[in-house]
Amino acid sequence: MSPRQKKTPPAIPLWRRAAYPLILLAICGLLYFTGLGYRGLWETDEARYAEIAREMVESGDWVTPRLNYVKYFEKPILTYWLVAAGFKPFYPDAKQFAKGRQDPAYAKALDAFYAKADYLARLTPAVCASLTVLLVYLLGLRLWEPRSGFYAGLVLATGLMFWGLAQVLLVDMVLLLGITLAIWGVWELRSGHRRGLYAFWSGCAIGFLTKGMLGPGLPGLVVTLYILFTREWPLARALAHWHGPVLFLLLVLPWNLGMSIVNPEYPGYFLYENFGRLLSGDSYKRSQPFWYYLPLLPAAFLPWTPLLPWAIWQAWPGRSWREPAQRPWLLAMLWLAGLGLFLSASSSKMMHYALPLLPPLALLMARPLAALMAARPGAEAPAGVRWGLVGLAVASLLAAVALALAPGFSPEVTWSQVGLYLLLLPLLLCGLSLAIFAMRRLALAGLIAPLLLLLAIVLCAALAAPRLDDFRSLRGLAAPLRAELRPDDRLVSFGDYFQGLAFYTGRRVVVVNNWGELEFGRQRDPQADQWFHREQIDLIRLMQDPSRRVIALAETDTLERFRRQAAKTPGLALHEWARLGDKTLFANRPR
Repeated sequence: MSPRQKKTPPAIPLWRRAAYPLILLAICGLLYFTGLGYRGLWETDEARYAEIAREMVESGDWVTPRLNYVKYFEKPILTYWLVAAGFKPFYPDAKQFAKGRQDPAYAKALDAFYAKADYLARLTPAVCASLTVLLVYLLGLRLWEPRSGFYAGLVLATGLMFWGLAQVLLVDMVLLLGITLAIWGVWELRSGHRRGLYAFWSGCAIGFLTKGMLGPGLPGLVVTLYILFTREWPLARALAHWHGPVLFLLLVLPWNLGMSIVNPEYPGYFLYENFGRLLSGDSYKRSQPFWYYLPLLPAAFLPWTPLLPWAIWQAWPGRSWREPAQRPWLLAMLWLAGLGLFLSASSSKMMHYALPLLPPLALLMARPLAALMAARPGAEAPAGVRWGLVGLAVASLLAAVALALAPGFSPEVTWSQVGLYLLLLPLLLCGLSLAIFAMRRLALAGLIAPLLLLLAIVLCAALAAPRLDDFRSLRGLAAPLRAELRPDDRLVSFGDYFQGLAFYTGRRVVVVNNWGELEFGRQRDPQADQWFHREQIDLIRLMQDPSRRVIALAETDTLERFRRQAAKTPGLALHEWARLGDKTLFANRPR
């Protein structure tokens, strides 16, 4: 063992071991589930995935994903299934009402669904995040001991990015659950437990049904690196036992075969998205520099980042890193380094793609933090912890300054959006900075100070989210519109495809001028000429139709430019129905 390595903490009583996962679940419940419906579904990702799930429940077709009622194959099915499963018990079936969609009872039932729809949509990431925290606890328990597992789960659960994405409807939290389950399964199998084989291949199947080949590829990369570095060839043979691949195929083949039979174009699309795009160099225009994640990761790991250098130094095995006793540390380090290099080399980078790097950071942090918290009450913090807490105080102060100056640097954050909070929240962070600095000499502050900063961040987000909602979500505009719509009304998304318009109204939307990701489905839609229009003049023609109301949504700036063109059309009057944030609802008839 390295001279820097702390002694293993004493044995943990059974009652405390049982309490650890319950405490972690309680923390997840408070952090992830209490505010799921606090804001509307934000554009574009949240509203997109919710709408696909809604259309799945409405149509009864659980095989083919559709967005705005056209085929949409960009992601596999699992996330949509999970969200749709949450919607299903509450979404009314029009066939069960005497007058169908025109029945007042149906409208009432639909309103009841939408009253909880935002919460239901975000249950999927929240549940997956909670399960991931438990898996990291179990992995830490198996790698070291229960106390280290507990602190690994705690650090992960209370990290800034993980906390945020646990409440955002994206596919990435489902993917992370699959990755973590697979890696936990590897260590279980290495420890002699047969269930590890099934956990590994089940995790790979979850990943495959969430993000295609990338799903099993990421844990596969970590495991491959581990086996190559340690030369544990028996582990490779154990993972390749035929029971595992058969389980994987049983989980992934039914939907893929059904999808290919119903949609013969799907196999070609799948092969291009998973292999052809990579070989051709085509991308989604998400290119960022190689070092993109280097500054992002410290911000994502807040509030624990300032203590990370101390923790890594404490856990560093030195020249003994090859010894069997250091294999747990090596697994976490290869997980972090392997996936970090892979994601950095990828031509497509986005902030939330860094999510799989957070569990290994939490594991690297866990054992030193557990040893620190095992110190006697009132013990003095080591020098590394004291400097880390000073860094945390400085980070809080810098966050306060950045928040106060945000409107001057970002056009998306203005006084009109956040208002007085731009004064109150920086003051809160300044006070917290002083408190952290004052307690820096206490060992217990290594746990309390980061958690206080997270609570301050949660409070800031809770206060600011409703103000930002008007600019990020269409709930305030589209939800009231649902009660006013007539059967022959046409809804139009103008200048861009606004995902939430279809979701909150439950109606198909005419798209004018920019349909982007709907192009694949548009090409295969026999009614595309009715629902997709390329030019502004097409919207003018729609609005000249005297037989129906045409209600359009556009960014306010886009509407002003359209007004000038529409003014040249005799007899066409545009009526503004509502304005919220930076978007305006307008129509060819008064409201």
